[in-house]
Amino acid sequence: MSDMIEENRMIEERSFLHWPAGFLIVRAVWILMQISLVFFSACAGGEGGGGGGPAGLTLNSVTFTPSSVPRGSTQSFTAFFDFSAPDDNLNGGRFNWIYQGHPYSASLPEGLAGQTRGSISLSLPPIPLSSTTGSISIPTSIQDRTGNMSNSVYVTITQI
Repeated sequence: MSDMIEENRMIEERSFLHWPAGFLIVRAVWILMQISLVFFSACAGGEGGGGGGPAGLTLNSVTFTPSSVPRGSTQSFTAFFDFSAPDDNLNGGRFNWIYQGHPYSASLPEGLAGQTRGSISLSLPPIPLSSTTGSISIPTSIQDRTGNMSNSVYVTITQI
């Protein structure tokens, strides 16, 4: 009988109810972090090189001319890029870029119906440049008429 009482006492001592509150909080936070990691890993999509957006929309080889511009000016650029659009839905799409936190967009040229690959030269509207001197990295992407986004490709300009 005394063995059984001793065993019950040992089980009670190991019970989580007797663990310090700090340990329980740390353990709960760790469990929530693990669940969050699994959730966000399942939901996260990546930008960058690779296969493009959900429709296989891919942007390649983006350049801006001029590539060297006076800082603090208002500047127009011409974007040159290659694309792949297996779903043939770039007609009515957009070219997007972000210059130092400010998003800009331009309509893709008409006449892209039926094209699943190609090269485009696109005149972009003038934008105000910052007074920063040096290299500026600009993320670019294309969006088809149904809203699918391509991968992001970075283009670098130099402000002098």
